[in-house]
Amino acid sequence: MIEEKTAKLMEENDVYLVPTFSAYDQIIFQDEELLNKKPIEFRKKLKQYARELKAGRRVIMESDIELGYGTDHVSVYQSYESWREYSSYLKSGMDPFRALKAATSVNAKILNMDDIGIIAKGKRADIAAWGQDLLTNSEALSRCYFVMKDGRVVSI
Repeated sequence: MIEEKTAKLMEENDVYLVPTFSAYDQIIFQDEELLNKKPIEFRKKLKQYARELKAGRRVIMESDIELGYGTDHVSVYQSYESWREYSSYLKSGMDPFRALKAATSVNAKILNMDDIGIIAKGKRADIAAWGQDLLTNSEALSRCYFVMKDGRVVSI
């Protein structure tokens, strides 16, 4: 529920934002089936703040805030379902490159870890690959096919 004024301040002061979109998708995209599975208190809160949640998401999407990738969606999904945040980003209209950058190089900057987040000589060689097009398939991150950690292939 961010406003434009706050987004501008964040942009001007190089403040990172790690939003959680996926936990609110049922109200953003009007998924009544999923919404009805939530406790009544949660449904009431989502319905009460639906307009502000939608407006805030639009502000984030239209901003130049440097986005990180993460979520506090534990009340909605399991931690191994963090791919859902990427899906939510894309379904909301985010440029896939911005979403992927959030999950890689921006997160590395947020964590002050300059040896990860990009593929370059002298970096750790942590690489993952998917058998689907991440730029067009919002659920592609749900099935990873290849992982390399510190330059060694990891069995998945």
